[in-house]
Amino acid sequence: MIYQAKPYQLPVATVKAVVYKEHTLGLLGTTFDKPSIEVLNGLVSRGGKTIMDSPLLFVDEADFRPATKQDFETFRVVWNPAYEVVDK
Repeated sequence: MIYQAKPYQLPVATVKAVVYKEHTLGLLGTTFDKPSIEVLNGLVSRGGKTIMDSPLLFVDEADFRPATKQDFETFRVVWNPAYEVVDK
């Protein structure tokens, strides 16, 4: 009899992905009890930020929207199942 152990999978925590002012894709978090975005990539031609410019943005809630999988293609970032996105 051959015994094969099932691979153990850690629970995956999700992080909300957002688009800031239609020019920067990032991950939503909080810093100093205020909303902040950890930058993944931005469209510099539209005034977007890159991780080299500013790895963290302090934002107002009205300045960003939930990201979609299409946004990851637009911003040339590889989508990960840990990123929480909306369906459009």
